Amino acid sequence: MDPNRPAKDSSGRATRSPQSRNGGWSGVARRQYLRASTAVGVGVLTAFAGCLDDDSDSDPDDDRSESETSGSDPSPPFDIRTIDARGSESGESTIPEEDTILVVSFSRTQCPTSEGQVSDMSEAFAEVTTDSVQFLTVNDWTRGPADTDEELAEWWETETDGEWLLGIDESGVASDYYDAVSLPETIVIDGDGEVSWSYSGESGSSRLLGAIDDAVNVEDEME
Repeated sequence: MDPNRPAKDSSGRATRSPQSRNGGWSGVARRQYLRASTAVGVGVLTAFAGCLDDDSDSDPDDDRSESETSGSDPSPPFDIRTIDARGSESGESTIPEEDTILVVSFSRTQCPTSEGQVSDMSEAFAEVTTDSVQFLTVNDWTRGPADTDEELAEWWETETDGEWLLGIDESGVASDYYDAVSLPETIVIDGDGEVSWSYSGESGSSRLLGAIDDAVNVEDEME
């Protein structure tokens, strides 16, 4: 069993997965299941709070990363390329980051739910005063449009109020690893690289702040 792969209970908190990574679903298998499920009826879609990736114009088979097609099983840390945008700069961010509580939201453009989650994160961001907490929004090219840096920066500027690092998961390996099936998917990763909380859809700022406070308190107790 992989201790880093999160599953969620009814409260949105991460729990241990009942499946091992070798016995669990790959990102491709999960996508195939979602595409098949949409044919059953609209009721299936209501189980997911965010924007699914089944409306992409690209061929789903072309979305597979090299790691998925080769059968390898990537694991953290993941290097995410960041872009020049409001509150962000061109460079690289690592998931997880040692000794840092990282709030990561896997998101996509053309998704009102993703934009709503950025607003929730913005309210939480304004309340966080410790440097040990960092925020990162990640655009997954394998789910929805593969926006250019300029297009993504324009979306960030005109459709959201985010003011932190904005990055791109070009191969989708990070979102696959953290089971971001429905976007947005927001996770809190503690300083040891463990997922302490995860939530699909719009979490609300108070719920997110509670998860951040829990992670900070645990880190303080360990010092």
